[in-house]
Amino acid sequence: MKEGLLKNGVYQDPNGALWVIGTIISNIMKDNRKSTTNPRLAQYMMKKGYLMHSSTNFRIGKKQVRAWGFNPNLKKND
Repeated sequence: MKEGLLKNGVYQDPNGALWVIGTIISNIMKDNRKSTTNPRLAQYMMKKGYLMHSSTNFRIGKKQVRAWGFNPNLKKND
């Protein structure tokens, strides 16, 4: 269930994307000294096949959560 986004920060859609909560993406970007507001980031990751869905809002209970939909076949070294 999408509640996994709140509990673990990730959710595997049964028919596709591996959703990762936006705060995890932001932390990775900051750790690598990259801008978290680069509008071309999603375009680049989609072109490379890493991303299936750009940042998307989900309502889970009473909370709004933003998550990115990654290709579930993405490997660690990609």
